[in-house]
Amino acid sequence: MVTPDQDEPDASKNEPFIPWEVDAEIRDLIRQVARQLLGGFPLVRRWNETDDVCQEAEIRLQRALSNVQAESRR
Repeated sequence: MVTPDQDEPDASKNEPFIPWEVDAEIRDLIRQVARQLLGGFPLVRRWNETDDVCQEAEIRLQRALSNVQAESRR
């Protein structure tokens, strides 16, 4: 993963390229969808469960993206 003080990952290391801005937008979208889905279950502890769902979704997204080979970085 690229940190804010890095430009781009070294292509020779085959690191995924996910800009932090896009990553933050995706994280916000995942959290919004999780809240909407879990909002229909009043017995669910909303914030803890939402964070758990978001974390699992982010892990799955990172795994899926690590298997994708982009033709270019643009």
